[in-house]
Amino acid sequence: MARIEFGHTWWGRRWLDALAHIDFGNRLPRGKRYARNGSVKSISIEGTRISARVKGTRPTPYSVRLTLWEFRALEQETIIDLVKDDPYYLSQLEARRLPPELEGVLAERGIRLFPKSWKELAMTCSCPDWAVPCKHLAAVVYIVANEIDKNPFLVFRMHGLNLLEAIHGGPLEDNGKIVGVESLVAEGPVEYACSRESLEELDLAAIPDLYPATAQLLTEFPLFYLQGDFRELLLGAIRKTGTKATRYISRLDIQEESRTAPSSTCTMTIQKGSGGVTGRIGSGEGEVAFDSDDFSPFVEYLQRLSAGDLSVYPPMVSFLIMCHNFALRVMERHAIVPELISVRKDTFIIRWIPALFNGEVAEIFEGLVRALPGEVLRYDRKPLPRREQVLFLISFFLRHYLRLLEPVKNAGEHPIRAMFFQGDEYRPARFEEQGNAQTINLWLGRFFIRPIHHHPVIRVEEGGQDAFKFEVLVGDRREPESLPVSFPLFLESLDPETLPLLRDLSLLSTYLGTVNTFLKEGRAVTVSTGNFLEEWFGAIPALRTLGVRTVVPKALREVFQPHLTLGMRKRSDSDSDRVVSYTSLKDMLAVDWHVAVGDEVMPAEELFELSERYGRFVRYKDRFIELDETRLAQISRKMERDPRPRAIDLLQIGLTGTYEGAPIAMSPEARALFDQLLKAPEAEVPPGLRAELRPYQLRGYRWLYNNYRIGLGAVVADDMGLGKTVQVIAFLLKLQEESALRPNRPALAVVPASVVTNWERELHRFAPSLVTGIYHGSDRTMPSGVDVILTTYALLRGDMEHFGSRKWSVLIIDEAQNIKNTASAQARAVKALKAGFSIAMTGTPVENRLLDYWSIIDFAMKGYLGTRASFKERYAVPIERFRDQTALEQFRTVTAPLVLRRLKTDRTIIDDLPEKIVINRYPLLTGEQMVLYRELVERTEEFLGEAEGIERSGMVFKLMTGLKQICCHPHLYAKRGGRGSAVSGKAKLLAEQVGTIAERGEKVLIFTQFAEMGRLLQEMIDAELHLPCLFLHGGSSRKERDAMVDRFQNDPTYQVMVLSIRAGGVGLNLTAANHVIHYDLWWNPAVEHQATDRAFRIGQRKDVMVYRFITGGTFEEKISAMLEAKEDLAELTVAQGEKWLTQLSTTEIRDLIDLTGEG
Repeated sequence: MARIEFGHTWWGRRWLDALAHIDFGNRLPRGKRYARNGSVKSISIEGTRISARVKGTRPTPYSVRLTLWEFRALEQETIIDLVKDDPYYLSQLEARRLPPELEGVLAERGIRLFPKSWKELAMTCSCPDWAVPCKHLAAVVYIVANEIDKNPFLVFRMHGLNLLEAIHGGPLEDNGKIVGVESLVAEGPVEYACSRESLEELDLAAIPDLYPATAQLLTEFPLFYLQGDFRELLLGAIRKTGTKATRYISRLDIQEESRTAPSSTCTMTIQKGSGGVTGRIGSGEGEVAFDSDDFSPFVEYLQRLSAGDLSVYPPMVSFLIMCHNFALRVMERHAIVPELISVRKDTFIIRWIPALFNGEVAEIFEGLVRALPGEVLRYDRKPLPRREQVLFLISFFLRHYLRLLEPVKNAGEHPIRAMFFQGDEYRPARFEEQGNAQTINLWLGRFFIRPIHHHPVIRVEEGGQDAFKFEVLVGDRREPESLPVSFPLFLESLDPETLPLLRDLSLLSTYLGTVNTFLKEGRAVTVSTGNFLEEWFGAIPALRTLGVRTVVPKALREVFQPHLTLGMRKRSDSDSDRVVSYTSLKDMLAVDWHVAVGDEVMPAEELFELSERYGRFVRYKDRFIELDETRLAQISRKMERDPRPRAIDLLQIGLTGTYEGAPIAMSPEARALFDQLLKAPEAEVPPGLRAELRPYQLRGYRWLYNNYRIGLGAVVADDMGLGKTVQVIAFLLKLQEESALRPNRPALAVVPASVVTNWERELHRFAPSLVTGIYHGSDRTMPSGVDVILTTYALLRGDMEHFGSRKWSVLIIDEAQNIKNTASAQARAVKALKAGFSIAMTGTPVENRLLDYWSIIDFAMKGYLGTRASFKERYAVPIERFRDQTALEQFRTVTAPLVLRRLKTDRTIIDDLPEKIVINRYPLLTGEQMVLYRELVERTEEFLGEAEGIERSGMVFKLMTGLKQICCHPHLYAKRGGRGSAVSGKAKLLAEQVGTIAERGEKVLIFTQFAEMGRLLQEMIDAELHLPCLFLHGGSSRKERDAMVDRFQNDPTYQVMVLSIRAGGVGLNLTAANHVIHYDLWWNPAVEHQATDRAFRIGQRKDVMVYRFITGGTFEEKISAMLEAKEDLAELTVAQGEKWLTQLSTTEIRDLIDLTGEG
């Protein structure tokens, strides 16, 4: 451990000079040892006398006394007048610095501040040692040196002059009072505005790197820590925390696969008399408890949630996510500062908080304060103001991460380090530590400057060749429209804010030394360009951080660093008739190295010519460029590479207009090539398409065809219900028309098993000329002589030898989120397939799942977005953690050619849609369902032909009910076996559908006519999707019904409600749902419509998606077809129910219940 040293300032060392040349038997080294080991128990300074008690070998401490000479009245007047009349002296002393020039001026007037030798000090000690000074006296002199270091006004007080009071005209208010936690309690009720818009508008990427500014604000060798320079220790910790935080964040993944519904409740309590906290989030089985010693459960709860789309969470969870991510971001950007807080008498803690002295950080913090939806934190049982709640919450996150990342090793070995970096309490133990808390508070005070009305305004003007004219003006915040006044004029006004303003100027002078030159001169000064530019541009970060207003030429507002970039132009020898495609671009463009300076781009050779002619700072047009030798060498080394990027990178560079973050130079002819590339041709709709494409679907079809033509992949990511399938089918028909689909190279569509039947029907319905084959079922064989082959993900994975050996003309994957896990065998199998053109289809939103989207785009166009790791660093973390709008915009720009995503809420779409979109889904029976279905049919058919009248009607009704139960779930019929989704085709489809809806943050009603099925669904959704599910049935009391309806309508936590069709089909208003699933159909359209209208009614502001689950190949599909085909059945009333089924003939019933091939 470093030893304590003494005399850190020039005035502290001058005081110690009095002990020079003393050597009474090693008294000085021994005295220094006494000063270091805490032997000095107390010191008091009264007038010119210094009294102390020093522990020696005897039980009672020795009494030590030192006396200095007193300044005469005339000398005191001289000192006061000199200081008060000189703004420079005043500014330095206000900042607790003793200007060395003052000592020289006073010496010229015969006034000495420091003794020339120890003989000028009257010294006595009660110890028996004959030597003067003895080791006890020497120890006191050393301790006084440190007290003088902390407070240079002591130099004058020891001569009987209270210079501080003399300057201020009387006793001072204690402006450096340490904040006590009790004082932060709210004085009255706390109101909450819950401004969700404030959260949505936050861009955490806007936080600048504040390390340079923070470093400039702190002074060296603060005197509360004598084992070294605490400034370097603190800055090193902030820097290491930023580096470690970046690495830590890069390893975090959004982990919402479980779809656990985030809770809307969170409560925390700060323990009285300490900085500790206890809290819990959630309730019941999902409750997470945490405290100061183990904050991990709370942090881990929030780490897995994405900030990409906050609307999917309850307001409190959205708020907590952003506070947590804000804490991560300020750590990463070195935008954190320590604040000293008193928790009880003589006991202190450090509260790490965001660097609110910076405008961007403060603006985001205030946005969080506005967004606080309700009380999240209390002190004991007392409320805290919203601002303090948010500040404490963020500080707890920061304390957790500082402990976790451990930027200072073995911090606990010293109490000051333990307080700063481990969150320990600090209670001064030794005499020389008694003032440490106040010293810490003053040292950190620069981070918490109290704004005054008057503020400095720095004006710099061109002062002729190679010179600038520099002066400080004074503005008034109360009159922002008024012009600032000259500094001398302000001093003449004798404004009471003169001294605080001088203190601010002294702070500025630590970054901008020219301020001191101005104060000494008292008027505008002329400075040479060479010397001034380096100082000025070095001070800009601090000036911005402190919010100092500047009036300067445009060239001085910012210094620009050169960045290597590219220039693009169309090759003169390129064929103008050649079709522009993704692969031909590289041959049609000439690329060479350029350098970007801000938004200006120049040939690289021009920059190096400038560097040879000028010094470090070069004026170029309306700006200064810094020509740092290291940076120029880096640029030169990079230029040794071939500037021509890969075709896959060239496309992104052209789209974004940037290269490694710097703007590129692009000729108009080159830009025209990119425009031509992305312009979809007016391809005609194939005449064989049996559908009328809506305008947006026509655009989608043409976009698909253009991407195929120019060699790009395609991700069709339209919202659910917008008709992705029909657009893809139209495109396949176009390829058939052009003979691009051949028997030896058909298209392959890989889809979930639950939609194989849907695809087959859609292809047959919309494109009957496309010959379709299905690779599915136990006796499957690879179809031949077909245009399109349908198969499932599971079969592809298991039978890869049949698929991987050939190249497909087009490869289509539906519900492409099935390959989001790149490490899965399923994703590897899909990506191993070879195809001329790849299409991914997904309706799942991407805002909270960017890494999933990387996998999907990587399938559509291998390598386009780089590696998973580089994509995560470039896009996923900035967007999902920090809502980086620049990264989001660049992501959209880069992916725009490959991704087609339209929402039902888009203005160009919404007017073209029906308000209610009905989609039939055709899940297939599982093996277990098929066995039960056949058994029931065979058992019933034996008696069906013989029965008559009521007996026959009852038998038919029982048969239909049994078959419907089997189609719903085997357990519903057999009352045995598994209760999960795996054994039912409908249940598996439901799990997929509900999961997707929940991910979108939307709500769904699920109707079933069987109460027991409702309970099975509720159990399944809770167990497999981890979503709270309400179940309203005939046995629900009026009170329970009202409570469930209220929760579903108003609580974002509840996204799913199951209803029995009879209990929930009438009398309810459930417009919070914009999805309706008819799990089992009541074979009467009137009953079905009545249930649907629970969501589709007055007050519904969204289009309603209605999904009808019809088990393919079973009686359900045939009855549904009958209802659509027969007008008289469509006119059934609610009262008639399903009685019409019992009136069918035996032959008709047998045709209905017979399983077709799909079943």
